[in-house]
Amino acid sequence: MATTSLLKTITPRAGFAVQELSEQYGNSQGFWRAEIRSGRLPVVRLGRRVLVLESDLENYLNARRSNNPGEATK
Repeated sequence: MATTSLLKTITPRAGFAVQELSEQYGNSQGFWRAEIRSGRLPVVRLGRRVLVLESDLENYLNARRSNNPGEATK
């Protein structure tokens, strides 16, 4: 069984800014910042810049995968 990535197809890179996550996935920047503050989504800080590594984003998305579309995730 082939594993498919939950990451949307975009230009390959090491990390994503919060604004990029918001634009790509449709959630608000506030949503992503709350996930970061809670520790559910790890980040790398480069000065004032906050980046989510591709591998961390994929792990985050896989952890929230559900076989039941009506099931809420926490």
